[in-house]
Amino acid sequence: MSIEFKRCGNKPGKDVFETTCSFANRQGGSILLGVLDDGTVEGVPESSVIPIERNLVNVTCNPDIFNYAPALECERSSLGDGRSVIRVWVPMGPSLYSYKGTVYDRRADADVRVTGEADKAALLLRKSSYYTEANVYP
Repeated sequence: MSIEFKRCGNKPGKDVFETTCSFANRQGGSILLGVLDDGTVEGVPESSVIPIERNLVNVTCNPDIFNYAPALECERSSLGDGRSVIRVWVPMGPSLYSYKGTVYDRRADADVRVTGEADKAALLLRKSSYYTEANVYP
């Protein structure tokens, strides 16, 4: 499982959604909102936590933005000073997910655009060993 740190002000940036897409397409992972790349905990204003969580759900469930809604779970950790860190857990999903028409995959610590049909097929083939719902068995 991967962990990604993301700075977050009052709403998540597009890189949060690219990572959400890549985690759903790979092995899943956690996104820590309010943590800088170097691990410094900056937090998000506690007054923004619920709007940020709503924004995550609204964007991921919008079929004009995500072709399939990836599963998400949010967990809040208060820092005690009016700031919180939001952990967004994204499990691997059974579909080939795209964000704004682009498929992303997780490679090392980067969200990589997947453009070739063979690469997209390889993503689905890798998932087929985990998800058998689409298979018909005699």
